[in-house]
Formats: sequence, structure tokens, C-alpha cells
Amino acid sequence: MIEIADNRDGTLSIFTTMIESDAPARASYDDLSPAGLASLYRELAANDLHADADRIGSAGDRNVELLLAHPFG
Repeated sequence: MIEIADNRDGTLSIFTTMIESDAPARASYDDLSPAGLASLYRELAANDLHADADRIGSAGDRNVELLLAHPFG
């Protein structure tokens, strides 16, 4: 999830929040319920051919705020 906030002090904050599904990590391919589709999403997301374990980051890297000068303020 990405949120953009005007801090009303000449800056903007861009917040990124990682939301993890409560569904099981293994998918049942014939389960088309919301939980089944969430499981499929988790399985597909884990199959990243270009993943580099050295660049994944830690848990502290997943929910962040980027503070920058307001471009119109």
C-alpha cells in the first residue's frame, strides 16, 4: 500500500506499508475462494525468477516513510 500525505510544512511524506495475507503459503489450484486466491498470490509472489536474496532487506525496510520537499509548495 502506498499513501501520500501533505504535511502542510512544505514537505510530502510517501508511506509504504506491506500488508501480508493471512492465507496459507501453499495454494490449492481448484480453490477459488478469497483465501484460496490469496494463497495462489503468495505462491506466485514467492516464485520471482529475478529475486536476489542479498537485496531483499529486513523487516524494518518494509514499512517506511520517504520525506521530500513538496514540489508545488
